[in-house]
Amino acid sequence: RILQWNRSCAGFRNARTQTLNHNHSPRVHHNHTPRCFASDANPVILRRLDADSEVFLIGTAHVSRKSAADVRALMQQVKPTHVFLELDAERAAKLRADASNDPLASNLINSLLNSKNSASFGASVVEMFLRLLYNAMRAAGLVQGGEFVAAIEESEKIGAEIVYFDRHYRTTLSRIAQEAPKDVMSVLKLMLDPKERAKAESELNLKEFVGLEERVNSLLFRDRVRKLVSSVRSTAPHVTTALLDERDLIMTNALKSANHERIVAVVGMAHMDGIENLWQQPQAVVERKLRAIPA
Repeated sequence: RILQWNRSCAGFRNARTQTLNHNHSPRVHHNHTPRCFASDANPVILRRLDADSEVFLIGTAHVSRKSAADVRALMQQVKPTHVFLELDAERAAKLRADASNDPLASNLINSLLNSKNSASFGASVVEMFLRLLYNAMRAAGLVQGGEFVAAIEESEKIGAEIVYFDRHYRTTLSRIAQEAPKDVMSVLKLMLDPKERAKAESELNLKEFVGLEERVNSLLFRDRVRKLVSSVRSTAPHVTTALLDERDLIMTNALKSANHERIVAVVGMAHMDGIENLWQQPQAVVERKLRAIPA
């Protein structure tokens, strides 16, 4: 199987279409980091200038069988030494037992309702909003499943070391519960204003996501997921920070700190822009941002 992608940066458009096959692993030879971040490519190659190391970063959509197949094809062709997965060890164990039962997703709403803020009307409003967004997050790859199981299976076949480089899902749930009340007013406006709600539902296309894999596969394009994330962020910026941005920082730091020859990193599509943008920032800046994340 041939897996192709184009780098979107202008400096890489000419003669920079990379083709993976079983006999060739592509390398992007350049002396500087491209300036046009984030790109629309998937996967992308991230290189460290201070080490002979490269990362093949691939974004996925959870409910898409195509994502699992693409991950398998990439790993078979690149033959990485290490595979980084957007999981923690506990989530990985549960997903291996049942790929449809992601503890981050299944406990997301319960965590909010059981938090110290659960008695407030505001928390209830945010809880309603999170239910509205749940299917959208699944389609955007924020809730993982089959593609991670596929990556684990392929790692075992080729002898690659598996690294779980996301923070523990319980920490993420705790952070969401802390931040959700801050988004009460904007969420309340969305829930009570028919025009605002209709606009949001139209932008997210929730009805199209549910049970229609061909619609989900359309979200394997980064520009479409970017619009979805932007819509969510405009209504619930604090929740988006806890659920997405903080984890982008943690995962980017792990990749920047790794010194392995060839890495395949598998993440939900909604994390691609954040990781690619953070990759071009100095490690000291990334570490400073990490220290600013509330405990």
